[in-house]
Amino acid sequence: MSLSPGQHLHLLRLAWRRWTLRTELAWNRRFRRHVPDDWQQRSFSEKLQWRSSHPDPRVNYARWVDKAAAKEQVRGRIRVPRNYAVVDDPRDIDPTALPDSYVMKATHGWNMSLQVVEGVALGSNRQAQPPGTPADASLLQRQAAEWIYSKAEWQRQARERHYQLLRPRILIEEYLHPIDHELNLFLFEGRCRFALALYRTFRPKGRVRVRLFDGDWKPLAPSCEEVERKWEHDAPPTPVPPRNLLDALAQICGHLGHVRADFIVVEGKYYLGEFTFTHNAGQAGFVGRYEAELGRFWPA
Repeated sequence: MSLSPGQHLHLLRLAWRRWTLRTELAWNRRFRRHVPDDWQQRSFSEKLQWRSSHPDPRVNYARWVDKAAAKEQVRGRIRVPRNYAVVDDPRDIDPTALPDSYVMKATHGWNMSLQVVEGVALGSNRQAQPPGTPADASLLQRQAAEWIYSKAEWQRQARERHYQLLRPRILIEEYLHPIDHELNLFLFEGRCRFALALYRTFRPKGRVRVRLFDGDWKPLAPSCEEVERKWEHDAPPTPVPPRNLLDALAQICGHLGHVRADFIVVEGKYYLGEFTFTHNAGQAGFVGRYEAELGRFWPA
């Protein structure tokens, strides 16, 4: 089956966006247009919002934000889930060539993932797919096509422009289980200054609970009313990330003013999920009352 005219047009428009932004960034790199004059006075969320519409010309986003490419950035130094397939065309997805359990996700954005366990699509906490649906070729290819040719993703790229630099692909990787918790490490020049631990059930409309820590792993008070409502009281103490993991991140990400490194922790082992440059779509989110302090950590 060939692509529809609408799908062809969508891919052409994405390619035009990529070329236009690459040209803009090359111009800004040449004339050293990196940040506005009042950068040091801005809060974390204000810097996030500015970076969402003005990607840093010094960063090769295609290597960091693409979920498949990010694995290659850290492979051999940080654990990553095993890859089963990376495809450009959803029609190339063949469930008969995959194990019974895996995770399918888009490489070029967020909120696009599907868990499959024993051949059944379970969904995830952010996935609208009804749980319990057989993960046949039709379902997987249809879901992947929605992610690649999505109008919502087109609109998201207008808000978080660095995603325009990515070629849309589909990644199918190892299903990690059981998950202890997730961990978002907020890195500034490679050093962790703030951390968000997430405890959640991976089902549609799953429960999410959180904890916050500073860079020395001292527990922080809830940052806002939403975090207070979602505070995790019952789980065992959240362990400090291994020193060798933090040292590796400092070496790998030391040249980046800010990036968030997201991990899945499984039986005490830390697996990189992705790097994120615009936390919470450019909004402070769970950072709340700590955003002024984090803004000071973010250099020009």
